[in-house]
Amino acid sequence: MRFLIFAENSRENYQHLHHRNTAVSELRRRIALAGHESMTVEWIRYWPKEDLFKIVDLYFKDCDDPVIAISNTFDENNTDLAYLKDVFLYAKNKFSNVKIIHGSNRALTENYEHVDVEFIGRSLAMFDDWMHGKDLSKYITRTDPLVLINYDFNQFIDNPIIHTLYDDDCLDSNDVLGFEIGVGCKFNCAFCSYELRNSKIVNLNDYKRLHNFFDEAYNKFGVSNFYCIDDTINESDEKLSILAEAVSNLNYKPNISAYARLDLLQKKYQRELFKKIDFDSIFFGIESFNPNVSKITRKKTSMESVYNSLEFMRDECPNTFTMGSLIMGLVGDTFESIDMSLEKVANEKLLDALQIYTLTLNTGKYTDPYLLSEIQKYPEKYGYKIYNAGNNAQIANSFVQWENNWTNNVEANKMVTILRNKYKNNFIFANHSEISSFKQMKILKDKKIMSTDSLRSRAIPISHMYKEKYIRNKKQILGI
Repeated sequence: MRFLIFAENSRENYQHLHHRNTAVSELRRRIALAGHESMTVEWIRYWPKEDLFKIVDLYFKDCDDPVIAISNTFDENNTDLAYLKDVFLYAKNKFSNVKIIHGSNRALTENYEHVDVEFIGRSLAMFDDWMHGKDLSKYITRTDPLVLINYDFNQFIDNPIIHTLYDDDCLDSNDVLGFEIGVGCKFNCAFCSYELRNSKIVNLNDYKRLHNFFDEAYNKFGVSNFYCIDDTINESDEKLSILAEAVSNLNYKPNISAYARLDLLQKKYQRELFKKIDFDSIFFGIESFNPNVSKITRKKTSMESVYNSLEFMRDECPNTFTMGSLIMGLVGDTFESIDMSLEKVANEKLLDALQIYTLTLNTGKYTDPYLLSEIQKYPEKYGYKIYNAGNNAQIANSFVQWENNWTNNVEANKMVTILRNKYKNNFIFANHSEISSFKQMKILKDKKIMSTDSLRSRAIPISHMYKEKYIRNKKQILGI
């Protein structure tokens, strides 16, 4: 087989992002191990369609078993499939035996036009079995087209990955690359829809492999910016120890962004490791400062420990840009409690950036129950009354109207707007991917509070410039 891999990480409202696709680098590694050829074309939204047609012609010339693979991370409504429709048609007209496979998404869609195989959720083990012609019956949830979900995850097959570095991927110092220390998360928060939660993680990456990755990325390609894919980097001391060992004795300091839990930072050993690693930015999923909410969502955190951990980050990790997220509308919370907590955080400068999300509940119509949170699967059990579960638009994620004992989704949206306006001079309202992009571009410095719209507008032309450079270099390699 010969694989042409199309990838996209930057679309619609996130054109200012430029993280490279780590999943496709792992696909290429596994494809090579199986004895097949592959080539990646990233930033597909930014290529002229005529060039994509030329690549299809060029790469599949004299090929008996061509495969187009699409990886489009976080494209919840599968808009990349619609964008590439004419490319798929062109390929199928020119090469009647071409197979089109699609992955990196977590939601089903009503119509997989032109797609032959759809991989939902974490897919590397399924991809291996498909590529080697093994029995796929345990994964099959739909047959026309073939839709696969892995309900029996094996961390020793679908193991933690590192961005494999290829000369023809046109890497340079502008890029942000991903790595993983362990797959899954040992916690089981009620609001979390990560399918690999409540996992016993025993298969961890080797610190030497990580060290060599950081070393080669910088000394061969000039890359110094990285993001850790792990759902919770500090869920175990061992994870942090591996990362601390991996970054030691490098001839530069890697800028690393990661997700973490605040409550675990009460441990003295973890604090020492945080200082040693010296993260460039860290994202804390706080959800609520209210202890009543923490008990209900299975995230047992005292307000005192949360504030204490934030004070540690402010005082002893001053170079780390800290971000936190809150969920508006959780049972047990109140607007007054959230506002009071944010006032303390703002006055004491305990966070640099913030995101406040309205709780969203998915009906499950286009998402397999395996990929839903406990609250989404059993809303009534957690205190949520659902209104329009049977009248949803035909889209991948069909969110419902909900109400609990203190608010509803409409009022929660209004409260989010109120708080964003109130604290716009205290926090940057952006997610952690945005922050790491802004910092790499050097448009966000010294923890200066800036308007998110201003940062995004400044980042878009820079991000486009990076992608245009990649396309120029890739075209030169391809000879088109």
